[in-house]
Amino acid sequence: MEPMRVNPPASVLGSEHAVLHGHGRDYAIRHFAGPLSIKTVRRGSALWRIGNTERVLGPGLFLIINEGEPYDIEIDSIDSVETFCVFFRAGFAEEIARVARSSERSLLDAPDASGAAQFIQTIERTTERVRALLERIEECALRSDDGTDRLIELVESLLDCDSRTRGLVGSVPATRPSTREEILRRVLLGRDRIESAWNTRISLEDIARHAGMAPYHFHRNFRTILGTTPLDYLTRLRIEQARRLLRETDQSLQDICVAIGLESLPSFVHRFRESSGTTPGRYRAAVRKIR
Repeated sequence: MEPMRVNPPASVLGSEHAVLHGHGRDYAIRHFAGPLSIKTVRRGSALWRIGNTERVLGPGLFLIINEGEPYDIEIDSIDSVETFCVFFRAGFAEEIARVARSSERSLLDAPDASGAAQFIQTIERTTERVRALLERIEECALRSDDGTDRLIELVESLLDCDSRTRGLVGSVPATRPSTREEILRRVLLGRDRIESAWNTRISLEDIARHAGMAPYHFHRNFRTILGTTPLDYLTRLRIEQARRLLRETDQSLQDICVAIGLESLPSFVHRFRESSGTTPGRYRAAVRKIR
């Protein structure tokens, strides 16, 4: 049986599986290096800092932090922020990764060999499968049930996601493998900057600076690797959030425009119509009619 602890002391993390489910407006932890973990935010937003790189997570996103990687977490919000994180027992994900990436012959010849589970530490979109598994894991933890099956499925899903992200390296226009990997890493840093700051005034220059690349060099590689431009990616995120606010709140169009990082209401209406085929007002009216 693989028991899971709910909100245990930090000293327990790594020796047992654990879930940390928190609510708060003001919270900070500095230079914590724990076991492999997955970070999510269910309400509001929280900042994780790894080295000099800041990543802000909101609902629908997750971040994996590798074992032993020091990081900070900061929450500073008027409204309560809800976070949910899963910490894996040391060696658990490594064994699953070894089995997934090794041949049957090597597994039979060395059944007790150790493995490694190093993930790309980048912001990813939470798939329906990952979301459902996180909910099931929380249920198991609260009931003190055996959550081994769900934890295995979660690690397998995270490995699949990591493999897809690593597969993007094949589209990088460079000859040396090390150069392709470095370009992918920097493009993902730029994407993380967009995911973290979509509701602020950010420019191509700002995004490229976070990626450590010249603006056009970053723009070209971002478009080649991810199949869209940084501006189009940013616009898509903003319109997704606008749709959510139109569905779930009574905020005015002007307030929603400001909330998603735009200053011009006509520009917001134009971009929304281009993306959705209708205006924000008509979209809200249609949603309410359906309800």
